[in-house]
Amino acid sequence: MFNEIYYKLETLKKMKGKLDWDAITYSELFELFKDCPDSIIASLYDVDTKEVKKKRYKWNIKFQDIVAQHQIDKIKKISESVPPYKSRFEPSVESDKANMVLGLFNELTKEEQNYFILQLSEPMNRLNNVFNYAEMMFLYNEAMKSED
Repeated sequence: MFNEIYYKLETLKKMKGKLDWDAITYSELFELFKDCPDSIIASLYDVDTKEVKKKRYKWNIKFQDIVAQHQIDKIKKISESVPPYKSRFEPSVESDKANMVLGLFNELTKEEQNYFILQLSEPMNRLNNVFNYAEMMFLYNEAMKSED
């Protein structure tokens, strides 16, 4: 039900008899708050719930940050399993026409090459923006599905 840090601190409390609230670190409180409400954290440290809330706000640890971090972690996990677009769109065979165009391109002057690249890059930039947006929406939807 709770995360690893909770059980570690609970074991430490059983061994020592009491945990030092003043010794809690930012990362410990952040990790605890991911899975534990203020009341559970307060009980673990034998302090008032208001003390926990006060320290959380002092360190700017808020519920919305935990939710946001949770969603980011899910999206990262899902994105690791999705191959990058580059590998999806690499040509599988060389084309004679493409090789002919590359040959002609190499015969152009630098100014002509730059103009040619500029003309090709504008639609590609728009296409890349569409692909990036589509990937972001796909990952977001996958994260939402896995949350249900």
